This record gives sequence, structure tokens and C-alpha cells, in this order.
Amino acid sequence: MTEIIRKPLTRKLEKLVDDLAAAIQQYPEKKNEANRKRIIRKVKTLDEKCQKSSKRDAKKRLLKAIDCYDSNDPARSSLFRMTDTLLYLSDIGIEDIPKITGRYNTILELGVNETLKPNVDYLTSVCREEDVRIAIQKYPKILGTNLKKTKAIVRYVQSLGVESIDKVVRRNPSIFGSKIEILKQNARYFRSEGVKREFLAKAVERMPNILTLDIEKYIRPRFDYLRELGIEKEHYGKIIKRTPYIFSVDIEKTKDVVRYFMSKGFSNEDIKHLMIKASSIFPSNLETNIRPTYEYLCEQGVTKEEFLTTAVVITLSLDGRIKPRYDIMERFGKKGQYGASALLKGTNEKFCMLAGCTMKDYNAAVAKYVR
Repeated sequence: MTEIIRKPLTRKLEKLVDDLAAAIQQYPEKKNEANRKRIIRKVKTLDEKCQKSSKRDAKKRLLKAIDCYDSNDPARSSLFRMTDTLLYLSDIGIEDIPKITGRYNTILELGVNETLKPNVDYLTSVCREEDVRIAIQKYPKILGTNLKKTKAIVRYVQSLGVESIDKVVRRNPSIFGSKIEILKQNARYFRSEGVKREFLAKAVERMPNILTLDIEKYIRPRFDYLRELGIEKEHYGKIIKRTPYIFSVDIEKTKDVVRYFMSKGFSNEDIKHLMIKASSIFPSNLETNIRPTYEYLCEQGVTKEEFLTTAVVITLSLDGRIKPRYDIMERFGKKGQYGASALLKGTNEKFCMLAGCTMKDYNAAVAKYVR
């Protein structure tokens, strides 16, 4: 077998590669058809002048020069295909291209017209271009997903009652890398637990990957725990609609929050009430959020009975919202005149009207705690 001797790039070829790299990097600022054609001519010239044995080095040098270099062998992708892909990503508004190619280097092997453009064209037909760009930044593999599979997942998600595919694509594009059978299996399980179609649809819009969670590891144990707390099946739908991420956080953290409130004198019925009416508090971190915020509210005179009617305020920022507002009320002589709900839930503008202060006063109070 004859050994292939790889010849190093000549200085002239190195200069051609560096010129091509510079042109690709400048393309986002000079994005027009004439400039694109010039770059394509450059890559064709380089391709013609490079011997077969030196093309690999030319591709590696090009990728390194534009910060897309990694240890993977770029031999399977031609210089033209690589360049065409890089220009296309810029054309559709992708900003951090090196990061994209670093996370999904196979993208340089995919053809623009064969794979990338059909996927992007379809996605932009069902949701906004900005959402597609966000999805690509989060999950570059969405560009290489089989188009038939992508369409099938969109149709299935819509069949569940999801009206906004935009939210699904933007929030969790990795759902398109899952097997559709898993999505169907999870949806069936939620329905078997009494979750109505409209509640599941809203949960999917909020957290699409709820359809990809492992049933035995995440979903079943959470339903078992809800039953352990004595929560009736009729309430499951509202809980999952309001707080789908309760199914993905560590269940022990949820149990820690429950134990904490029990230690503060909350009864089993109180816990059920909180889970049904304010389930969003349970995935919160006990030590950094729940404990310090609840203790501060108690210091401000909020009773357990009042807390049960406005528990969601515990998820608000302690330093960025709660403390500054209580400080303002005390400063303006209105401490104790309003309950926690009226004091904390309204917008900054409404709060200022309530307190009789200016936005400047309020921002100064916030600055005291938030550096």
C-alpha cells in the first residue's frame, strides 16, 4: 500500500487561507450578494490551488483563523461547503458562530441547500425568525434534524392543543432531538393521571421538555408525592399548568420546602392549600430563597394566615423588591397600612402611587440592597 505523503501548505497557500478567513470574519459587516460572491471565488481559487494532500491543513488553518477550530478532523467537509455554511449562518443572523460550530461541529459537513436551509425555512414558517435564531443558539443540532421528524413533532405538539409553537421552539428546541414515541408516551401518562388536554398544553408551552422527562425517574415519583400529600387528582392539571418545572427539580428539594413549612406550624391542609394555589414556591431554593424571605416577612408582621393567601410573594426577590418596598413604607410613615399582597404584587409604578414616593425614591431604596 502506497503511503500518502502530506505536503505542508506553502506560504502562498497560507496567505490565501488567511485572506479567506479575514473575508469570512468581515462578512457580517459587509453582508451583500457581491461580497458573498467574492468570498466564494476566493474559496474556489484556494480549492483549485490546494493539492489533495494539503486541503486538510488548509481547512484546519481556516477554522483556527476564524476561532472555529477544534480537535475534530474536518476532512469530511470540503472548503466550499464549510465556507457556504459559515456564510449562511451569518445570513440568518447567527452571531456567535464559533460557539455554534464548537458545540455542533458536524454542522460544517451539512449542505446549506440540502439540510440547513430547508430546516430553517420550515421553522420560520411556523414561528418567528427571532425564535428560530434563539433556538439555534441554544440547540444547534436543530439545524441537522431530519426535516420529516421536525414536522412530525410540530404536528404532534399542535395536536396536544399547543397554540404557540414559537414558545416551544424558543424555550426548549432540544425537544426536536427526542424520539416522538417518547413525547407520546409522556403525554399518555399525564392524561392517565387525570391531566386535562388544555392544562397539558399550557404546561408544554411553559416547559416543552416535560414531554421528554424520564417517567420512572421524574414524573411518576412527583405524582406519588402529590398523592402522599393528600392532593386529589382533580388538582393535578392546575399544578402542572402553573408549575411544570416541579416535575424536573430534585424532589428532595421540594420535600425540604414542605418540611420547612411544617416546622413553622403549617398543617397538612395548609401544605395542600399551598401546593394547589401557589405550587411555584416549592421548586424554589430553601436556603437562598424560601427561608430568608419567609423569616423577613414574619419580621414585618405577616402572619401565617395572611401568608396562605399570598404565598407566591415568597418567590419575589428579597433584596430587589421585598426589602426596598417595606423600607419605603416605613420611611414614608405608612408601615402596617397595607397587606403583603397589595404591597408586593403591584408594578413599581403602582407601588410608588401607593406609597406616595417617586421612582427616584424607589430606585434609591433598591440600590441600597442590590449592588
